[in-house]
Amino acid sequence: MNDEPILTEFDGMIQNEHHQLLKAALPYMQPAGQKLISLLVKLQELHNTFLLFQETEGPLHACSTEKRNLSTLEMLSDIKRFCPKRDQETIESMLNFINMYNLYNTYSQAMSGMDASGDPVSQLKNMLTPEQRSLFENYMSQMS
Repeated sequence: MNDEPILTEFDGMIQNEHHQLLKAALPYMQPAGQKLISLLVKLQELHNTFLLFQETEGPLHACSTEKRNLSTLEMLSDIKRFCPKRDQETIESMLNFINMYNLYNTYSQAMSGMDASGDPVSQLKNMLTPEQRSLFENYMSQMS
């Protein structure tokens, strides 16, 4: 991981440059000022979070309570950026496994739909519209 902190998309929506400036100045303040400014910044971020969820079709659709078709692959890819190197490698292995599993399922479905001859050209012809099939057969005859 980089030494530079990475902001999540969510953090970018509830924070602004003023918050970052105040946070950067915290170590140089007196302890009482640190407490007050820290609380002020966090309260403002909390307020921004409430505002974010009041929008009916807001930018943070993945966190909404509505059911959506969310991708596990996208989620793992996003959270991988915030993990230590060892965990990034584990997530990468999981992503590779999921991709291999999906590829196997696609292959299995294609093979089960194949006609009895097992000929991929026949299978391709069966997927084409009559016009496409005619064009395909015309090209195949020219190639022979």
